[in-house]
Amino acid sequence: MAATGTRELRTGLRRGHQPALDALLYQCADGMYAIALSGLPDEAAAQEVVREAWLRMLWALRGARFDADPARRMWRISEQVLAERLGRRPARAARRAATGEDGSVGLEGVRLPRALLEELAELSEEHAEGIRGRWRLRRDVFRGAVVALFLVAVGVWAAVFYQRSRVTGDLAALQYQCLRERVIRQELLTTMRDVTFQLDDPTGADQQTAADCERVMLVLEEIANSESLAQVNGLRYVRERVRRHHLADFVRSLEESFPDMSDRLPRVALALEEVQNL
Repeated sequence: MAATGTRELRTGLRRGHQPALDALLYQCADGMYAIALSGLPDEAAAQEVVREAWLRMLWALRGARFDADPARRMWRISEQVLAERLGRRPARAARRAATGEDGSVGLEGVRLPRALLEELAELSEEHAEGIRGRWRLRRDVFRGAVVALFLVAVGVWAAVFYQRSRVTGDLAALQYQCLRERVIRQELLTTMRDVTFQLDDPTGADQQTAADCERVMLVLEEIANSESLAQVNGLRYVRERVRRHHLADFVRSLEESFPDMSDRLPRVALALEEVQNL
């Protein structure tokens, strides 16, 4: 529960919540006064140390650094203010004198005067809005940094994706050029025409075979007449036609019926398989 209370107090202080500022003040007021009186016998001088220490604490809360225990930071600031008047060693000795064996800070019977406590509370109220403003600024800067990092990540991802798409497009274009050159150089279209001419009954028993040969020739003709991949009309339709009618498998099946073309038909089948992968 103590850790939870300290965490809530720290969060409230960081955001400039007035109840959190008052809680820290009432928690540390007597301890600050005890440290000051341990080094300064004059009450007026001790009260001035407390006033200066609390003011510095309020300004420190505007910064980005927050201690795990705000009260411990309050004791350090009190010691620093006292050290400016007495020196570091006497100030450290005064803090030790005001610190009990259980780590609590304060002296029996020592209480900060009510008037000064109210004055410090008013001081807290004056600084609360400034603390809140700095917290909002840090919050907005953090959010802006997160958004900026996100945009940078998206930009990098888009650039990588664009570069990969370009590389992929270049590879596809190169693959198509090689395929087209092979279709033309190996005269694959002529191969399928020869198959069609050798069918015994293209309008009867061999009608389905003739129809599939015609489909293969249309695909090969489309490739031979298109100099680039972008010029292929309905590439998706051509690709789907090869897949739907299993044209590559069809051409391979012709090798048994046309053994004299067993060296040419595999080239046609291979070309059709590459069309499916374009």
